Amino acid sequence: MSRYYELSEDYLHDYGITTGPKLPDRSVMAGEPVEASLLPELRFEVNVPDGEPCPHFMTGGTVLASDTLVAVLRGAGVGNFQCFPARLVNPQTGREWSGYQLFNVLGSASLPGTGTGEADVAACGADGLHMFRLVVSPETLVVGEVVRDALVAHRPPEGWGILLEEM
Repeated sequence: MSRYYELSEDYLHDYGITTGPKLPDRSVMAGEPVEASLLPELRFEVNVPDGEPCPHFMTGGTVLASDTLVAVLRGAGVGNFQCFPARLVNPQTGREWSGYQLFNVLGSASLPGTGTGEADVAACGADGLHMFRLVVSPETLVVGEVVRDALVAHRPPEGWGILLEEM
């Protein structure tokens, strides 16, 4: 049986998203497709100090991922997500970061042993889904061992800015 891990933002950082645009209801936290034409300008304010690396994964009512993280996920065989280019700005210093995406994971399932649909997770694995949201908790992002292994193998020197907790 495969192992699953909850992927979440590393809260050891004292910085991240402070404000962002108003996104459509049930946007990128629901596991459902998002129509790009319904999205506003994707400009997010962050409080990352000058001289500090911007985390590769940030949450705060939405999910932002770096192009580097997106590339590793694709290389691990994850294909069930949408990305929309986003701009990050620190309004205090004027520093801007490019190379970030509004990140939408498509699909949701239940984990084995939770009594909420073990067949759903088996279907996700059979369909080649290595990343999905939980039906009972859509804000929870779950990854399989393939993704965990890829993240470990390709960890940048500054780290991903994520936590992986076995479920």
